[in-house]
Amino acid sequence: MEDFRFKHGTMRKGIFEAGITALLFIIVPVVIALILRSRNSTPGLGSGLLDLAQLIVLLGIPVVAASFLRGFYKKGSLARMTFGLVETGLALLYLAILLLSSNLPQVLDLLRFHPDLTSSFLALLYLVVLRGFGYFVEMFWFREEWLKSIGIETPPKSPLKETLALDFSLRVGILPEAQREARNKLLLLIVIPSLLLLLVPSAISSLVDVPTEALQLFAILENIVGSLLLLGLVLVPIAWMRGFYPKGSFGRLTFSLAYVLFLIVYIYMVLVGHGLNSWLFANGVHFDYNLMVLLVMIIPAFQSVEALGVLIDERKPWKARLGFAIKGKPLNVDSMLLDFNLRTGKIGNGAKAAKRAYIGWLLIPFLVLSILSGILDDVTQIANNVALAQEIGKVEGAIAPFAIIIIALSFVWGFYPRGSFGRLTFGLLKVPFILLFVNAIFLDGSLEQASWNSDLKITLGPIIELFLIYAALVAMLPVCELVDYRREWKYKVGRKLKPLSPPEKGLFTDFKLRYTRFVEGAKMARKTFRSYIIVPVIFVLVVRAVLTSMNNAILDQAIQGLQDLDSTVIAIGVVLVIVQFCRGSYRAGAFSRLCFGLIATGVIVLWTFVFVSSMTRINTLFGVPGTPVQFDISPFLQLFLLIMVLWSALVGLRYLIEYGRHRSQWLESRESWVVYGNEPIAPAQ
Repeated sequence: MEDFRFKHGTMRKGIFEAGITALLFIIVPVVIALILRSRNSTPGLGSGLLDLAQLIVLLGIPVVAASFLRGFYKKGSLARMTFGLVETGLALLYLAILLLSSNLPQVLDLLRFHPDLTSSFLALLYLVVLRGFGYFVEMFWFREEWLKSIGIETPPKSPLKETLALDFSLRVGILPEAQREARNKLLLLIVIPSLLLLLVPSAISSLVDVPTEALQLFAILENIVGSLLLLGLVLVPIAWMRGFYPKGSFGRLTFSLAYVLFLIVYIYMVLVGHGLNSWLFANGVHFDYNLMVLLVMIIPAFQSVEALGVLIDERKPWKARLGFAIKGKPLNVDSMLLDFNLRTGKIGNGAKAAKRAYIGWLLIPFLVLSILSGILDDVTQIANNVALAQEIGKVEGAIAPFAIIIIALSFVWGFYPRGSFGRLTFGLLKVPFILLFVNAIFLDGSLEQASWNSDLKITLGPIIELFLIYAALVAMLPVCELVDYRREWKYKVGRKLKPLSPPEKGLFTDFKLRYTRFVEGAKMARKTFRSYIIVPVIFVLVVRAVLTSMNNAILDQAIQGLQDLDSTVIAIGVVLVIVQFCRGSYRAGAFSRLCFGLIATGVIVLWTFVFVSSMTRINTLFGVPGTPVQFDISPFLQLFLLIMVLWSALVGLRYLIEYGRHRSQWLESRESWVVYGNEPIAPAQ
């Protein structure tokens, strides 16, 4: 019973875990129920939602209590495992009663929302069971550490032997990594796709009357969900074992290749096994479906190369960490070409970078262009639809050579380590081919001309300019990598370094550039540029093109308003990009990161209000007698405003919580700042 003594617990961690659980299991569901109750006057819905909210509170309180006790005790203790398993059982009871035995189906019927609750329960069941299993294995992994913390010595283990059986030994496994790998793959391939395929069709059916063809598609999607849930029984053990064995072991390679085979079956079951191709062809979406499936099937090929590369790259480091002697010729650290030495690179990282480039620069563009061309080829309501479809089809052939070159350069860029001139060189070489790729999309103006001939009067010039700016942000990444990681790279290859001066104390010390990671800032800036500039501007351009094609004098004011909105969105978006670059460059727990985060929150709120107010003024012109647009978008604008304000509040709260959680850790790391090279180092092998 020593494990259950209160002196071994931490009250702060228990309260934090209880707060997170209460947010997920009680607060968010109850708030959603109360919002629906206040905004809907359907007879019987209000009382049904109130009863449902009360049930959620009653079921959620025991889960929160168990999560407090689970978080209160430390990892490795029997008490934490016990209350973790109790929490798992209570969470399963919560989901089972709420989804299968409550008045939720009746409430959803009144909302005209009819998802498959049984399949939804099964999808969530995987996550809950996996989490409960994690508490079980967590105790064994951290048990020795916990016993030492309370002064109990454990018997020594027998020494490891360098044999092939070692690669499959349970002693070399990493239980937390196994749990993390299984959870990530389960979310990515099973739970999230299943819930989307179940909830999105039901949401569409509740808003509009769908035709018979759409109902047939929804039936196909439900069959796909059934296959995904069955595949989950195979996925979870494979992904768990893949994460369990460390990189560099044959155990990791074996289960990585098994995961690749599973991925091939997954792709076949989703894209081929349920007649999705036949439905698309029967409903006028004509494109080379088999080619698209083949292109998707190339992803597992990249995965297999990555798995083999990881074995080659990490084999010696893994054995060295286990204490075995490693033979090898040392690097010539004084060589002028050390930055381009193949021995400093990693094949696995190169394959991973090439896979991402393949998906982003070839697979997704080909898929979008093929579907768009296939739809236009059958839509006779658009003038010159065949000519426009042919022009879009030509884009695929125009971008393919540049995409292949970008993929090859991405492999070499990922192969070399961060901080080396080899990585910088091939990272910068990608930029001109990205520009050529963007230029090829627009076919020297012929695509724009074809769209205008089809009465789709969209101007592509601003889109080109935005993508050129985006290419500049891409070019920043390798430069930032060199600045951030050059010292680390020198340390790892064995070069001598000058020691850094000790840090000063005070809040404003956090703003010093020595504490930055510009790479993270560049990534954050690129993400913000996509979300707050590229997507809104393309949306405005499409709306403007639709209004222009109507040739109505009253709508000219709306078109002018959209042009003004363009410049405003870009101006505020650029400010937000700069602020997010600064925030992302500093580390969690730094006062500088918190300041820029709060500024970014304010800019997001400003951007939202400007966008919504501009669209509201434009909306006043819709529905005016004599205009062809008789549609009120104010409910959608109000919903968008509500979502964005809530999102901003949550983002600001997250920044405050992040600062509080990581402040002590940041101060400790800052005060002991000895980044790479303040101590004598041995040459790398």
